[in-house]
Amino acid sequence: MTIRIVTDSTAEFSKDEESELSIDVLPLYSIFGDEIYRDGIDLTPEQFFVKLADAKQLPTTSQVTPQAFEQIFTQANPRDDQIIVIVMSAELSGSHQSAVIAREKLLKGSGEACAIHIIDSGSTAMGLHILVRRAVELRDSAVSVESIVATLEREKQDVCLLIALDTLEYLQKGGRISKTSSVAGTMLNMKPLVLLRHGKLGVLAKSRGMKRALERTILEIRSLGGINLERPYALCHTGALEALAQLEQLCTKHFSTNITKTYMIGSVLGTHAGPGAVAIAFFAK
Repeated sequence: MTIRIVTDSTAEFSKDEESELSIDVLPLYSIFGDEIYRDGIDLTPEQFFVKLADAKQLPTTSQVTPQAFEQIFTQANPRDDQIIVIVMSAELSGSHQSAVIAREKLLKGSGEACAIHIIDSGSTAMGLHILVRRAVELRDSAVSVESIVATLEREKQDVCLLIALDTLEYLQKGGRISKTSSVAGTMLNMKPLVLLRHGKLGVLAKSRGMKRALERTILEIRSLGGINLERPYALCHTGALEALAQLEQLCTKHFSTNITKTYMIGSVLGTHAGPGAVAIAFFAK
């Protein structure tokens, strides 16, 4: 029996990683006016932020389509394959619903279909990324598909994505905060620290300056239970290499670990985070 793992492009896997880990990555779409781009295929993260800087309005994003999931599902051997789909939070995107629609269509059809397990990660970006890496670890350990799904459903509750934002401008443009709050925060050099967990996004604190925001990030990691170093973890950024290096140093100092996996956030989270953000995703103890 072969266990196939499917995720979406917000997990930020490179093409080399997709091949190395034997996973399937389906793209979301970024829409700038009349221009539509497949996330990670037609538009790299670097290219996205160049376009974002020049855009008069925020781009919109579109979920993975049911047809894309259906194509993956029908490629599987119904007798020998099982599929585990792990996608970004259903609170943030309709990709989870697209996977459900595709599975239901196959089940209602006359042909055979393989077993399809769909998991709402409750996260995105590196939060989704590390949950998929955990799934790969379990699959490669020859664990049964039932055990993998049960473990992921349980351990996804521990996944935390902490994001230190450099600017409030893009939250304001996206309607997440008022223009008054954005202007006041910019004048005071306030850097919000945002937590995504259990599919819910909330502001934990606001610090004056990125240095203080990163120091506050360490405090919040501790308050969440600390980093489970037996699980995958990673850093990501939106062109914030200096802040990324500072956060790496702080993690090494406080948690006695070198975080070697760093990624640039793509279009979906990047639309709302804006440039200059840095984040860490981990399983809390």
